[in-house]
Order: sequence, then structure tokens, then C-alpha cells
Amino acid sequence: MVTCRHPVPSSSYIVKLHDAILIRPVGLFFSDTRWFFGDMERPAAEDILRHSSNGTFLVRRNPVDRTDLTMSLKGATGIIHLKLKAVNGMYALGSGSAGNESASIPELIEHHKHTEIKVTGKENILLRWCAEK
Repeated sequence: MVTCRHPVPSSSYIVKLHDAILIRPVGLFFSDTRWFFGDMERPAAEDILRHSSNGTFLVRRNPVDRTDLTMSLKGATGIIHLKLKAVNGMYALGSGSAGNESASIPELIEHHKHTEIKVTGKENILLRWCAEK
């Protein structure tokens, strides 16, 4: 089970508002969630996750391209970084696969608490815990 401080209702949706990402209709900013770490490079994410349990994850924004979101997660074979992609109004991790898209990033996280993330050439990972800030 993913234990995040601020759960988001499944009826929420996301819009970009200047420099922040806002989840409507509840008005919760990603920066107020436990899983969103803001601007962060790959090495910093790896430092945070290196000694974490398998299934620990965080979502970060590329400091250079601030529209680029990545989920970094710890698996048995190491740390994996997957782009969060939006296609036709649906969000998926990496290249995505049919049936694993969600209407919002919080819904995608919720989905992968129960459905493994299949990483080609690696392991399958179930989200369990938000990384500690």
C-alpha cells in the first residue's frame, strides 16, 4: 500500500498553472503531495532512493524542461526512471501499455499500487511507499 499524506480523489484532473501543476477540482498542488519532489536531477533522485525499500518511488520534474515529469522508483535490481507521458488525455509510465493508462497522475499512482509496472528487460514493480523528503 502506498502511504501518501494527501490522497487525491479519483475524480480529480490536472491542469498546468504557470509554474505549478494544479489538480482540480480539489485545488491540491503537486508540491503539497508527499510523492512530488519538484525540480530534481536523476542523481539526486538516486541518492534519495538508494537505501529505500523496493517499491519506494517519487515523482520529479526536470529542472531544464519543467514540463517533463519522471517517476523514479526502487526495484530489486536498482533504481529505474520512467517518463510520465500524456497521450490523448491519458497518462502512462514509459512507453505505456494498453490498459495501464489513467486520467491523472494520482490515478496512475493508485493504479500501480495494485497493478505491477512492467519494465522491459528488468523486473515488474508494484508501487508501495512514497520516498521520504
